[in-house]
Amino acid sequence: MDLEEETYKRLGRMRDEDLIAFLAAMSGSDKAAKAILDEAKAVAIIPDEQVSRVCAVPPTRYKAGNAGLGCRGRGDFLIHKAIAMVIGRTGATVDAMDQDDAGVVEAWNGRYVAMAVDGMHSRLSRFPFLAGFHVARAAVRDVIVMGARPVGMMADLHIGNDGDISRVLDFTAGAALVGETTGVPLVSGSTLRIGGDLVLGERITGCVGAVGVSDRPLPRRDIKPGDVLLMTQGAGGGTVTTTALFNGRHNVVLRTLEVKTLMAAMAFIEKGPIEEVHAMTDVTNGGIRGDAFEMSSTAGVKVHIFREPFEGLIDAEVLAMFKALDIDPLGVSIDSFLMAMPEEEVKEVLTFFKRRGIMTAVVGRAEEDPEQAKGQRRGKAKGRGKWMGKGKSLGGKGNGLATRGGFVTLRAHAGSPDDEAEEMEPLFREAPYTPIKRVASEVQVDLTELDEALEKGVEEAKRKMVFVRRLLR
Repeated sequence: MDLEEETYKRLGRMRDEDLIAFLAAMSGSDKAAKAILDEAKAVAIIPDEQVSRVCAVPPTRYKAGNAGLGCRGRGDFLIHKAIAMVIGRTGATVDAMDQDDAGVVEAWNGRYVAMAVDGMHSRLSRFPFLAGFHVARAAVRDVIVMGARPVGMMADLHIGNDGDISRVLDFTAGAALVGETTGVPLVSGSTLRIGGDLVLGERITGCVGAVGVSDRPLPRRDIKPGDVLLMTQGAGGGTVTTTALFNGRHNVVLRTLEVKTLMAAMAFIEKGPIEEVHAMTDVTNGGIRGDAFEMSSTAGVKVHIFREPFEGLIDAEVLAMFKALDIDPLGVSIDSFLMAMPEEEVKEVLTFFKRRGIMTAVVGRAEEDPEQAKGQRRGKAKGRGKWMGKGKSLGGKGNGLATRGGFVTLRAHAGSPDDEAEEMEPLFREAPYTPIKRVASEVQVDLTELDEALEKGVEEAKRKMVFVRRLLR
């Protein structure tokens, strides 16, 4: 429980003595209850106009949960594009506007530094070692897919006031083990409590970041028409672990504890035919449904995904679990590497991974889409927000994030005729993979209204930046 937020909600609606009694019951201390109320009153009204403006947060009227934040679907994509608009174009080689999982800056002598940060799976709070292991692996992977050799990691972990310190140590052990086995050391970090003294409970939340060095970035925007999509095997990470734990399929957890694919990908960056690859990503953002859509909309190409070879690369026990639980394998993260390259280069790359014991296969193809390249394709799905449509730039003229609607088809295999193809689109949220997610997924949001609310939210954030920039001067 967040005592601070509960106090703000009740301030002015309850008599002070009743509110203190409530807080005392929650915190176990009359003295603490009085202090919490005094603090809340101190910031309820800020008379200084400039300080008040800096502190105020105009609401969008959308909560994180019902907007789909972190749920790896259409709502989440819109929110991430809004975040990118607040940052704006930075001059970096790859920045937030590119919507890749890692950013890239040019460093020295034609070398590039790639940076990524991943948040731990929120449902793994009770299992910190697994949380640390999988989030560290994800951060390293996000650097690799940008064509960079990871060189170090950092971690940030927050824990509720009642959480045992063992959770911090257990999380660290999981992340450090990834560093030890891959040669990408965990070298720095930070640890804090969630809300200081005011958040009761044992939940942890945190992230791991990674840094790498490369000679050539591999952003998704560089996918070319005619490229084939080559994917490695995948057993999933935090998402599959969560699926297994909360559905009682505990034996599947061990299938996710592997770094062999990660090591093979690092070797590919260092001494494989990496120069043949146009772009890399991983299958995480709402599964291949989300990633293929992002690839299509970013690069301005049609993407065709082949179901049979795709599912053939999912670990057999993991795929069996998906089918037994009626979970769409196309809509969840399986943590595979996905590479776009000319067809004539496929054999050499396949051979490289085969020698390292990693199954790899062609799971898709990119083609030219003249309509999409001109920003003319409209999303067919009802309620798709205007950012997901025909090239609307958030915030009006000249703000730069022209987002095209992606076009992805699903076919049984590479030889399927066109009349057997079906359009594949990302869901509002990723495929529900736990009982509570099935309930939550029943709620849908009008993406057009969310789009408009986020646009106004970005404008408010930009105005505050302008105001504080003036104060700094």
